[in-house]
Amino acid sequence: MPFPTEKKLKRPLFKWRRFAAFASLIGAAALIVVYYADQDAHSGHEQEKALRSATAQPSRGQQEPSAEAEVQPDRQLISQLEHISQQARHMGAEERRLVFADFAAPLGAREISQLLAALATRDDALFRDEWRAALLTCLTLTDPRAAAELALTLSDERKSLQRVIAQWANADLQSAARWLVATSDLDSQELLAPLLVSRLELSGERSAADFIAALPRSKTRDQLLGDLVGRWSLKKLDDAIRWAKQLPDGEIQNSALAHLGYRWIETNPEEAIGYAEKLGAENSHLLAALSAQWTRKTPEAAAAWASQLSDVTQRKQVLPSLVATWAEAAPIDASKFVESLPTEEARASSVVSLVSGWARQDPRAAVDWVAKLPPGEVQDGAYLQLAAAWGTHDLPGAGEWVVALPEGKGRDGAIDVFASMVADSQPAVAFVLAEDISSPDLRNQRMADVARKWMEVAPEKAVQALAESSLPEEYLSRIYQSHSGLRMPHAADQ
Repeated sequence: MPFPTEKKLKRPLFKWRRFAAFASLIGAAALIVVYYADQDAHSGHEQEKALRSATAQPSRGQQEPSAEAEVQPDRQLISQLEHISQQARHMGAEERRLVFADFAAPLGAREISQLLAALATRDDALFRDEWRAALLTCLTLTDPRAAAELALTLSDERKSLQRVIAQWANADLQSAARWLVATSDLDSQELLAPLLVSRLELSGERSAADFIAALPRSKTRDQLLGDLVGRWSLKKLDDAIRWAKQLPDGEIQNSALAHLGYRWIETNPEEAIGYAEKLGAENSHLLAALSAQWTRKTPEAAAAWASQLSDVTQRKQVLPSLVATWAEAAPIDASKFVESLPTEEARASSVVSLVSGWARQDPRAAVDWVAKLPPGEVQDGAYLQLAAAWGTHDLPGAGEWVVALPEGKGRDGAIDVFASMVADSQPAVAFVLAEDISSPDLRNQRMADVARKWMEVAPEKAVQALAESSLPEEYLSRIYQSHSGLRMPHAADQ
């Protein structure tokens, strides 16, 4: 009888090659038959039943040990695998796959565990990856849970587990999803959750959403949730909102509603804001997120609503977020709104947010506006925020403005922020700026922080600058103690 693959060959095989390939298959099959015949003689009727059915399940009362269990290896079983591997040298990949699968089909978790452990200890094991695939594939057909747990113990854990879960999901998607949620292996959840979400979503967004909500909090879960509810909201926004509302109060519900917020605000802003407002002060972050999205759509309406909020906690969360968002698009309008706020407290909490957004669009206009504020804590905080926001996209411009500020607490704070921003890339500049801070405590602390970073990249220059600086000796001692390879120069050395 010709090989099944022989028809696909472009030219006939020579007789001796045909005979050799046929003999290899016969030899491998004979080894499998001999092994299982011997097992029949020792294990009786139960083993015979297992050999007749490749998908036979282990009995419920029998506990299969994991790959890490200390079991006595079956030397004869391992020997048979090695003999088949030798015979497989003369086979093609597809022929090997069939022979390996025939050998693995009747085995239980205990025997497969032994073989995988034996393969792991032999660096020269023939066809190790193909054997692993065959063994785990057959075990997944009969006991996918055991196959998944076994895959977690292998050196190629990620590859093996991906193979098992993909196969398991094809047969019983819900069981595979429940196992992944229940496992304590967080790396496996991060790796495989996207695969299962894509499969579950085919049967309905709610099924996929329930699976994501059951996972522990992580960046992957948050990304999956945002992507899913975003797609869901485009098709059936009302269904997505109903699902989010029935979630338990807390982080997962807030996250889902925040992801849905853009579409919800777009279609019915009053309903979205009203629902978030009813959740209470403990959900002020969600309210702030929704109000920011409303501001992008209709800032005047959002501002009118926010200015009337009676809950102090909610107002403190909402106003800065709203103002920062508005300032990025229309800073002049946002500044007029801030100036119109009825209380000093509300104005003060919004100024920093206004300046932060304004500095990204037109920093010099923001500087002019801040300069007109009454001297004090609000103006000082605004200067500090200007330095940070302006410096992120225009270091030279921000630096020129910082050093030109009049002396005072606002200038000190702005220089301190700017010096910390350039300390890694330009420690010499940062050190000179820090020396120009008028507050002794703030000046000494910033100079010391910059010097430590400077020591890492240019110790000789840092030592020279420290020797010429006004930094007190107590600070110098601590700096040199953290760099044991350097010696603090004394007056006699200079």
